[in-house]
Amino acid sequence: MTPLRCAFLFGPISTGSRPLDFQTMETNKRGMTGTDNSFCGYAAAMAKRGHEVHVYAEGVEQQTWRVSDDVTVPVYPYAAREGITSYIDAVCSWNDVAGLADAPRTAVRLLDMQVNDFSYLSHSGLLENVDQFVAPSHAELRRRGPVGRLAERLQPGRIRSRREGAWALHLRELP
Repeated sequence: MTPLRCAFLFGPISTGSRPLDFQTMETNKRGMTGTDNSFCGYAAAMAKRGHEVHVYAEGVEQQTWRVSDDVTVPVYPYAAREGITSYIDAVCSWNDVAGLADAPRTAVRLLDMQVNDFSYLSHSGLLENVDQFVAPSHAELRRRGPVGRLAERLQPGRIRSRREGAWALHLRELP
């Protein structure tokens, strides 16, 4: 298997006023939201599976996230995402469709929707920048206005890179 080169985006919609602390997330009194857990879980699991993962997060400085004793992930400020090049196979954004606007067209652009209100997408021309939608459940995705109409793009079970031979399984299956 050829490893994927993935950029994970955690922007202002997901962060709010609570930026992630990649050095103390397991012990920090701040705690973690469901969105935080989803984002960190996907990124960590992909890195542990041998994929090349780069994290771009709102409210952080450049650092290295120690995912496990033998796996580390580079973390960059969210604004640095504008420098993502066609080297990357997949750009995965949590709740933030705007984060995909500058993603290379050679990459698969995945939008993971963890929020309960999709109204901010209803008049967005940015949905054309999404190749793949993911939500906590397929039923939830279908009933979410403009996103629901585009949910047919979902391919449960697999994210395929546009780079020959590169692929990764979804970490959760959708019915």
